[in-house]
Amino acid sequence: GMESPQLYRVMFDCPIPEFEIDDEDVAFSLGTLQVLIDAVQRCVDEGHFVGDARDLALELWSMNHGVTSLAIAGMLGSADAARERLAHLSAAVFRGMLAPSPIS
Repeated sequence: GMESPQLYRVMFDCPIPEFEIDDEDVAFSLGTLQVLIDAVQRCVDEGHFVGDARDLALELWSMNHGVTSLAIAGMLGSADAARERLAHLSAAVFRGMLAPSPIS
């Protein structure tokens, strides 16, 4: 999104006030989220993450979109600072999703 903010805004904002999202639009956009849900499910299945794959994927999706939207709006400083903030936040969120290590 930070590389192509205009495209990001078209995809995730409402640049045309008259455009109203219908159920078909929502279903299509959530279909793209399925790719992330499937990847998270593999992590759960392999014992890397703990939790419901859909819930975890929505948390990751929300985190990424929140940081990206704030960065595009200029609220996080430079693009490099925004990327650094996303990396730090992502690491913290991933740590929270990790399955506990077996005690040896």
